[in-house]
Amino acid sequence: MKPFDAATCPLAGVNLIEAAAGTGKTHALAGLYLRFLVERKLSVRQLLVITYTNAATAELRKRIRETIIVARDAFIHGSAKNDLTAQLLKRFSESGERKRIVRELDLALAGYDETAIFTIHGFCRRLLTDHAFAGKMAFEAELVENQQALEREFVADFWRRHFYGSPPVIVAHALVRKVDPESLRALLRLTAHGPQLNIIPDFGPLDAEDLQREQDELRETFLQFCALWRRDRDPLARALADPALSAVVYGRKVDALVRDTDALVCADDLPWPLPPFLEKLGASYLRGKTRKNRKTPEHPLFDLAETVRRQARKLSDRLDAYLGRVKKEFLETAAREFPRLKQKQNLLYFDDLLLRAYEVLHDAGSEKLAGILRGQFPAVLVDEFQDTDPLQFAILQSVFADRGNREAALFYIGDPKQAIYSFRGADIYAYLRAAKSVDRAFTLTTNWRSEAPLLEAVNILFEKPERPFIYEQISYRRIEPAAKAQIEPLTIEGASGAGLEWWFVPGKEDGSALEIGAARLLINRAVVAEIARLLALGRAKKAMIGAAPLDESHIAILVRKNAEAMAFKKLLSQAGIPSVIYSSESVFTADEVQDFRLLMLGMIHCEEEGHLLSALATPFFGLRAGDIALCLEDEERLEDWRIRFRRYAGLWQSKGILTLFFALLEEEGARRRIAALPGGERRLTNYGHLAGLLFQAQAQGNLRPSDVLGWLERMSAAPDNEKEDQQLRLETDRRCVRIVTVHKSKGLEYPVCFCPFAWETGPERKDGLPLAFHDEKNDWRITVDLGSEELDRHRTLYERDVLAENCRLLYVALTRAKNRCYFVWGNIRNASAGAVSHLFYPKGGAGEATDEEMPAAMRSFAERSRGAIRATRVENVEEIEKWTTEKETGQILYRPFAGKIDSRWKIASYTFLTRAAQDDAEWDEQTPDFRRSDALPEPPEATGILSFPPGATSGILLHEILEKIDFSRVADERTTFVVTDTLEKFGYPLQWQAGICRMLRNLVQTKLPAGNGEEFDLSRLAPEHCLRELEFYFPLKNLSPAKLLSVLESRSADERRTLHFPPVQGFLKGFIDLVFEYEGRFYLADWKSNDLGGRPENYEPEGLRREMMKAFYDAQYLIYTVALDAYLEKRKPNYIYDRDFGGVFYFFLRGLAAPPRKGGVFYDRPDGAFIARLKEALLAF
Repeated sequence: MKPFDAATCPLAGVNLIEAAAGTGKTHALAGLYLRFLVERKLSVRQLLVITYTNAATAELRKRIRETIIVARDAFIHGSAKNDLTAQLLKRFSESGERKRIVRELDLALAGYDETAIFTIHGFCRRLLTDHAFAGKMAFEAELVENQQALEREFVADFWRRHFYGSPPVIVAHALVRKVDPESLRALLRLTAHGPQLNIIPDFGPLDAEDLQREQDELRETFLQFCALWRRDRDPLARALADPALSAVVYGRKVDALVRDTDALVCADDLPWPLPPFLEKLGASYLRGKTRKNRKTPEHPLFDLAETVRRQARKLSDRLDAYLGRVKKEFLETAAREFPRLKQKQNLLYFDDLLLRAYEVLHDAGSEKLAGILRGQFPAVLVDEFQDTDPLQFAILQSVFADRGNREAALFYIGDPKQAIYSFRGADIYAYLRAAKSVDRAFTLTTNWRSEAPLLEAVNILFEKPERPFIYEQISYRRIEPAAKAQIEPLTIEGASGAGLEWWFVPGKEDGSALEIGAARLLINRAVVAEIARLLALGRAKKAMIGAAPLDESHIAILVRKNAEAMAFKKLLSQAGIPSVIYSSESVFTADEVQDFRLLMLGMIHCEEEGHLLSALATPFFGLRAGDIALCLEDEERLEDWRIRFRRYAGLWQSKGILTLFFALLEEEGARRRIAALPGGERRLTNYGHLAGLLFQAQAQGNLRPSDVLGWLERMSAAPDNEKEDQQLRLETDRRCVRIVTVHKSKGLEYPVCFCPFAWETGPERKDGLPLAFHDEKNDWRITVDLGSEELDRHRTLYERDVLAENCRLLYVALTRAKNRCYFVWGNIRNASAGAVSHLFYPKGGAGEATDEEMPAAMRSFAERSRGAIRATRVENVEEIEKWTTEKETGQILYRPFAGKIDSRWKIASYTFLTRAAQDDAEWDEQTPDFRRSDALPEPPEATGILSFPPGATSGILLHEILEKIDFSRVADERTTFVVTDTLEKFGYPLQWQAGICRMLRNLVQTKLPAGNGEEFDLSRLAPEHCLRELEFYFPLKNLSPAKLLSVLESRSADERRTLHFPPVQGFLKGFIDLVFEYEGRFYLADWKSNDLGGRPENYEPEGLRREMMKAFYDAQYLIYTVALDAYLEKRKPNYIYDRDFGGVFYFFLRGLAAPPRKGGVFYDRPDGAFIARLKEALLAF
């Protein structure tokens, strides 16, 4: 490979630029982009740039634009700020050329919004949209970010068809082998590789009935075994205790073996799988465990046990083959039918974009489309190419690798040593295939990021092994520091020191490997102690980054898993060191999910004591064990909580869970309580993140609360770390130590890095998951082995793939630092199979290395580095000195406030205006009217609405029923269901059902004045003509009690009332229970549950008029009328109050106990001129 020079590289053909960490890959790409604009005179629409994440796309747009601006300024002023523009200035020295280039660059900047910079998925979507017919792309197809629900549906259907009705032994064996719906979903994801996927072996025909017959034969043999054991148990027990047998296997363990066999023969049927201890009863096993020159005990049962084991092994092998065939059939079915299922539902997932694009570009006649794309994009730059996969490479290669066109240009830019995203589908082996197919290959080997000692240390580590990254195709080239790099050096007490601090963790005292848990604890404490030491030196200005003291923001800890990050955060917090977590892990893996789940269960099922108390124990309410006990002892206290929960549940249902969340933070003091907990900032961030995602799901799907809970449970069961909106958010931007996952750190840089877990091997493959590996003999195609004869060899290849990625992860971690990196190795369990051990022992043998040999190997590296590496032993840290964050010092300046806050400005309501005149002033605008009662409802003697218990809960209950019913279908069963459900929800006896239903029938049958001399009833109202709980705000003029009373008394001069509220202006708000339209006229209604006494005559017109005046309800409905009139003026064309407004109804529900009559309903239709005067007095517009 040749060194890459952005100024002289040919702008044609298929090219590979192989970078290394910190060598200016993005700078090289931006330089090529500039040259295509200047030299090839291409427009920004003709230059296609492809990368692999949205974040990378945004970064490229920014960097390319900056490069164009710098070049434009250079050509205007004739002076360059970098080597590339200097060479371009020299090449285009004529005045006319420079003016032409300035014009070209001005056009590029003016049209920069049209730049073709996409993710690979974005490009494929653009291709399919622009060529919809060729791509068979359904119009208005919905692109979904999550297809988990559809995956579960597809897998469940396949599972039902293939396992329901199967012989029980097949299902039992499937569960033993962990072949379940979740493992099939893992297989389903492999189909994203499309035609590049290879599945082995080919299974012969297997019949479920044959398997059943084999099991029946095994059962018959097993039952003979059971009968023989029961008959000869005691002599068999003595035979197993024979001293001729190995005391290690038998001896004292015979009693347990006999007990286990007793339990086995008591089974009603053949257990599956058979227990492993049965092997010890087999004749051949007994012979193998007989002492030399001794006679093996004999008995027919031992031969029978041998037969049982042999038949069981044969059946197990046949069942494995059957399950392998089922899995292969599933993969083939999924590749064919799953895309059809999505197409049928008009859905597209990101992988479908790639598959569709691949199919389009490989169909018959696809060359015409490829030619169109080549003409549209003469030059293509592919960034982060190491993160490609076979499908993406095939798409790019089939279109843009046009060797018949000498002007076509395709550049692949990437670093195979940083290919660490296999879990996202990235495939380093696609990169290796591409590397063999290019016309020219270049390298970037000059580092602009890190100090020279650190670069030398990395060179020493990766240069020596023959294959540092396992595969010979991925080599390591020595990296040199850039002479002109401006890197602020790290100095400690005036000296630079080593670039790489290499810590060794010794084994146990007996020389054996240290357990992983003990190693983690030792390492974590050592890391935190070293951070505290560095910070103390920084505070004393003995540790400096350039001219600035080293502080928390200069330090990062790189981890592999979120659990490791949380452990470090906890330890740093105990040491008083502020920290923040950067993680690509999904928020749905966080503990806060369970708190939200308990909260929602409590809101939905607040009548159930267990759910209510569980919610109260969450940090949202913070009740401790003693508080919970008091609730259990005091039913009144518990009922108060239920009332609050019902109100919160109503808030959730009407305004969304985000509003509920903020209400809890403020009203319940949850913000202060949670912030005071350990990791409080992290928890608050996670709660807010979850609330936002839940709100989004509720709004997009119009979900009910129970559906929102179900959505949360589904998301937490299968979190998606790839979705950016799910990834854990940053909890603070203060000066903190950063704790970052290695995957998240790629592309970032930090002055001082700690890599405490570089010795780890990563998570093991779970049982039941497919064994997928890259087959070197088959052009590195990804191959799934479902049970071939070469399974063991293929498992070795899979483990090789894992080790190769671990080596690349190590490289990424070690190259994040600018000044110094700490990393750990040692005599730790399983560490011998890790990437660091591979660097020392590339041919194996790390497992046999001792506590003396391992440090000696480290010292040999350190000696060759000439001071760039320092190897030390990790010592146990007994106590970490508490760190105190330095507070800002100096004089605090503030600007004195000499103004006066106008206390009149507020958001007022009807309740605020009439507070002093009402008995029930503490209840707000949304709360129904009632006489307060703290008594819980008793089973009624009389069940009519007149006897319905008064109180807060009763009023809310009736309002909730009236919000849900359909007035035109009150006699339907649906109404009875709503009433019953609401009574149960509020804990009321169901005997009230009949009385409430009777009241509702009377309500809708009562004749009401239409305001034009005619009558109607509510049964004629269709749901679409009703608007319930209409909330309004309108700007309020400066209003005083005298001003409002003068307007009110102009309608009722005989009523002398008083109001007491401070002058107010700002906004007036309220909630109208019901607005409805009937025959072109609009009406408003309010439900009143006031208890005026148990006699029907109390609800006659005169009694209602007195109540209306006494409670200032006339002021309430006049305000409502003004609000509705203003609303209709804005929304209804040609609206006229006198023609279109029908009036106001106040329904006193207890007065509707008897069949339709005139009692229980108050009606008024204020004069239009009066409403106009009132609007003038109230409204500020």
